[in-house]
Amino acid sequence: MVFMVLSTIYVLVFPTLAGSMTGYISVMKAFVKDRSGSIIPFENFNYVAYIIHDGQRVNLTADYIIPYADTANAKSKQDPMASSPSPDCPDPGDKICSLKNAASHYVSNYGFYGLDDVNTTWEIDGVYLEPPALNISAFYLTYYTPPSNNLSDNRLFGNGWVDPRTGQRPFNDSARLTWTANGQLFSIDDIKANGACQPMMNAYEWGFSFVQAILNAIIMTAWTIGLWLLWLAAQYKLPLQREQEVAKGWRAVSYLAETMRRQFDEAGINPQSLREKPLKQEINKYLNGGDISFIAESPEKSQLSLGHGLLLWFKQNKWWCLVFFLLLLGTGLSQRPVLYPLFATVYGMLMAMALVDGVASRILVILPFMIVSLFGLLFALLYVT
Repeated sequence: MVFMVLSTIYVLVFPTLAGSMTGYISVMKAFVKDRSGSIIPFENFNYVAYIIHDGQRVNLTADYIIPYADTANAKSKQDPMASSPSPDCPDPGDKICSLKNAASHYVSNYGFYGLDDVNTTWEIDGVYLEPPALNISAFYLTYYTPPSNNLSDNRLFGNGWVDPRTGQRPFNDSARLTWTANGQLFSIDDIKANGACQPMMNAYEWGFSFVQAILNAIIMTAWTIGLWLLWLAAQYKLPLQREQEVAKGWRAVSYLAETMRRQFDEAGINPQSLREKPLKQEINKYLNGGDISFIAESPEKSQLSLGHGLLLWFKQNKWWCLVFFLLLLGTGLSQRPVLYPLFATVYGMLMAMALVDGVASRILVILPFMIVSLFGLLFALLYVT
């Protein structure tokens, strides 16, 4: 009785629960406060590739910052704190891209920090430089490649460079990853300390609560299992446990005739020896009009409890249960995402076993889920692997 009341309440409030999972939320964007107190959108930040400290020697400014040309990682919705900058140039003819490649080629030939006391050449405009070499440094460089003389080569040099003074590789530590914006440098610690996500005014997007969706799925699963157990109780525990269906038609006529004959015999009434009116009087007198009911065993004599009904159901469906658990365990323990679409078939088998009887009916229920699994497997094989 308690479950039936709770089930009724759940059905009534389900539209509210389903509707509250979704809705409009404010668009959130990341901002970082710079050293002057100004707020800068994080999408305007670029990763730092190199810094030319004596840039005036090659027609640049002192401490000239060369960013990565590709800032897609910083501008995407992915977490830029967990990604690495890309050295690729969307346009090799771009000024920043050319500077980055020229600096990469320069340090691959003459090293960092201007340690070489030799004549050098800056590839852009062929600027000839007397000793010492340019003082170029970096923070974190993603790739180490052999020196290249191809100016359009987008790969960077420096990740594996060894400082001859310390024997260390100063540019292969991702913790030194640095951004630049408005001519300022920002380390990871700066971003974490001064960065924050703020809602945009008059900007909204469709939101979805996965936590609430999971909770609703758990409640719905418990509700479904409860209804199934209630059905089992009706089948195996209630008085009409021996009957497949409520009698009607010719079966009802046969039950009625059999019951009337038995009650006539018990009351000592012979319907063949009486006319219609006396027979009616005898029925009202001795049988109170007569009644008919199915003969059901008393609860004390009944051997079929709910637990026994469950056991009986599992025995009747042992092969279905075996295939279900093997498919469930095999898909779950494989830990291969390409097989996860098979969970649709597993769910279809669960629904079929709980809702219908008969092989043909169950296959009809499972078939749509099998089709979904098949398309999921094909998609995973083509695009995931």
